Amino acid sequence: MAESTLSIDLPRLQREVGFLLGYPRDPDDFDPAQESIVNDVIDSGLRQFYFPEMLDGQSIAHEWSFFKPVLTLSTYAPYGTGTCTVTNGSAIVTFAGATIPTWVSSAAMFMFDGMPYAIATRDSGTQITLAAAWAGATEAGADYQVLQQDYDLPDNFGGIEGDLTYAAADSGWNSVRVISEEQIRRRRMVNRGASYPEVCAIRPKSGFTGANGQRFEILFDPAPNAAYTFSYRAQVLPGQLSESYPYPLGGMAHGETILESCLSVAEQRLNGEAGLHTVKFTKRLTSSISQDARAMTPATLGYNGDPSTGSQWAVLARGQRLTYNGVQY
Repeated sequence: MAESTLSIDLPRLQREVGFLLGYPRDPDDFDPAQESIVNDVIDSGLRQFYFPEMLDGQSIAHEWSFFKPVLTLSTYAPYGTGTCTVTNGSAIVTFAGATIPTWVSSAAMFMFDGMPYAIATRDSGTQITLAAAWAGATEAGADYQVLQQDYDLPDNFGGIEGDLTYAAADSGWNSVRVISEEQIRRRRMVNRGASYPEVCAIRPKSGFTGANGQRFEILFDPAPNAAYTFSYRAQVLPGQLSESYPYPLGGMAHGETILESCLSVAEQRLNGEAGLHTVKFTKRLTSSISQDARAMTPATLGYNGDPSTGSQWAVLARGQRLTYNGVQY
């Protein structure tokens, strides 16, 4: 799909910002210091546009619709091939007739005798280490399962809107409701084994040091009992523009607003105060927000009928069955 020839891109932003700052008109003629300053201004201008301040009359800052694509997430089916050996006083679990999948990590759990045990590491295809030494009796040749209940979200994940839905082929009963992380921990105090996930929560991954940036994960309960594909609407966090990725989010419709945002940052850094481009950016931002709101307003919110007529759709809850021509589904 070809991009609109009127879309704003990195070279155009560099030319306009550089010209305002008194640099050569052609970005190829920038010296290294000029190129660095121009790119810093563009980064700030994009952040200002992507996450704008509240305008007069707003109670909350606007969230752009183009930040919220529908993404998918796939889960792993439980693994329980072969048998395992657990040894009293040891955290090592060994397996026979099995090759433990590479997705097994500290986000997975080891199910044995119907109870979950935390996994510290996957050591090889035939060995894992539990988070604590095995306190039970030594057993060899026993049945087991390894389940994955927590999953990493994309690096550019910035939030989620609404619930998760199952793919049609997964025959999910309901959507997966997003609840608090504390509620997930409370639910996991009671072992639920594996089943259709009913709820989930989003939390920042632990161990953040600033070396790789903040990351997030999603926690399911119960743990998925099969390989499912979920769809969800996420808020994404865009990266810097580059030669390979020259187009900012928003497209042609918001090109002038993006340009004025970058120029407003440039004039403030050049003159130390807001000026013409800051005023123009505020006006353009108001128009862009209005256009974005209209573009994403649905034509209908669904059927609003009179329940007294009796011709209403019935919603089946989990555990209920539908009978058609004597056959129960």
